[in-house]
Amino acid sequence: MAYGVINWDTWLVFTDGDVLASADPDDGDSTNDYDDLLGTRITATLATNRADIRVNDGQVFTRNFEWRVMPRNLMYERNR
Repeated sequence: MAYGVINWDTWLVFTDGDVLASADPDDGDSTNDYDDLLGTRITATLATNRADIRVNDGQVFTRNFEWRVMPRNLMYERNR
């Protein structure tokens, strides 16, 4: 689906500010259930397909990205 992806991680963001790998409605903590989900955080490290001697001293160029996806309807439903 994508070339040059070195690292890709996704995390869930909850209403209390916690960022966790997954929701767990069965544990004793009621703040990390599915109904407390606010959005997701995605981090990726991308690299070029080949090195160029004129760029980055000939080393493969990498760059880190972070996206936060927080649909408005999740906040709207909580604030009603």
